[in-house]
Amino acid sequence: MDRTPQGRELSTTLEAKLTPFVEQLVASFGLAGAAVGVVLAGELVYARGFGTRNLDTGEPVTPRTLFHLASVSKSFVATAVVQLAEQGKLALGAPVVNYLPYFRLKDPRYRAITIQQMLSHTSGMPDAVDYAWHASEDDDGALERYVRSLADQELIADPGEKFGYSNIAFEVLGALIARVSGQPFEAYVASHILTPLEMHTSTFMRREVPPDLAATPHLGAPLRVLGNAYPYHRAHAPSSSLHSSIVELSHWASANFNRGHYHGRQILRPESYELIWRQHVRTGNEGWDEATGLGWFFGTYRGQQMIYHNGSDPGFSSELVLLPEHDAAVIVLVNANTAATGHITDGTLSLLLGLEPQLPTPPITLPVGAALAAEGPDRASALYHELLRSQPDAYDARPSHFLDAVWGAIELGRADAVLPLVRLWVTLQPDASPAYEALGWAQLVQGELDEAASNLRQALSLDPDNWHARRLLAQAGLESV
Repeated sequence: MDRTPQGRELSTTLEAKLTPFVEQLVASFGLAGAAVGVVLAGELVYARGFGTRNLDTGEPVTPRTLFHLASVSKSFVATAVVQLAEQGKLALGAPVVNYLPYFRLKDPRYRAITIQQMLSHTSGMPDAVDYAWHASEDDDGALERYVRSLADQELIADPGEKFGYSNIAFEVLGALIARVSGQPFEAYVASHILTPLEMHTSTFMRREVPPDLAATPHLGAPLRVLGNAYPYHRAHAPSSSLHSSIVELSHWASANFNRGHYHGRQILRPESYELIWRQHVRTGNEGWDEATGLGWFFGTYRGQQMIYHNGSDPGFSSELVLLPEHDAAVIVLVNANTAATGHITDGTLSLLLGLEPQLPTPPITLPVGAALAAEGPDRASALYHELLRSQPDAYDARPSHFLDAVWGAIELGRADAVLPLVRLWVTLQPDASPAYEALGWAQLVQGELDEAASNLRQALSLDPDNWHARRLLAQAGLESV
């Protein structure tokens, strides 16, 4: 494709400034791999891979490398549901139970939950706590079994009352798509969205990902590959499991900017975007996620309006941002949780707006984790305090960096891989609620219920609003929500 003058100019700028910025960030953050793409007026003007798909093998990331996208998957689910509404097979304002009679919760208010409320995260449904990645299922019945298993769940708010992010609601929507369309969820999305958009290697099914294109998840600090641990379970396909690349996600971005039109095909009527991209509810946050549409979030970056979704599952992080005023999109995919995905996105957006990107401060978990692995906890602890004293501005010691380094392995059922770092974290930052939350969570995975309960309660005593610690206690039957 011959690029427009504007596209050529931006491509030149990004090659000169964004490429070295990301290369420096990958090195300073000790990342495995990353892929970055920029779309301008329907053109993929920048597409680069950085680092490796797998630290053990060294295969490079390319613009065609397939990453697990986590929650970016939800925007595809929303498009599929609205397609079915256009076909007259469902009404977005109708209760879900009208079309999915086996969906039920313990709380009788579930009967009033509408499809639109699920799409906009206003259903009142809770979020998931245990994804059972370690007990993956891949058969056609996995999604329906999961939805039927929700019969003991209770709502956390009245349907339509307020924003409350729920992965569970999107699993129900996946089951709804399957029921109404008469096809498995993955098959419907492939035939009605992925194929028309020429996203031929993209898939919601992990077994369909070609090994020579697959990115491997990396966890811990320092990063490593944990055997076959991977965030896939077919019951969570709608909320999480789309695999795609920079190249093919550029098709998705272009189709959305063109109101459903792509290379002579129309996946949605143009007027449907008035509903999808209408701000349905304020989240109470500022900046990136100020409001929700249907399967998308709305926010601002340096005064510019954004439509976006991000995603994070064990070993993967992703962001897809649309800037309507600039007819531009930014796509960032990374195969680790300790990645500075948001910083890469910020740097790219800054360049689009004519500003210089700023390199972030690397996390202190990099040198401390390396010292722990090589020399043990005493040396790691001494290094932590030495760095804070002698180089206070050289490393970022916020608790969020420790949490990023450990939660993925715990969620995958591999708490053993990060327990030394979690235990060290508790001694280094004894006032951090997330440290005790992580330790308690790891102990739950290890079957140490008494110790888990003690640490999760300590997390709540330090931060009564730590909802995840509270949910973990409830899940283990140690305390009610």
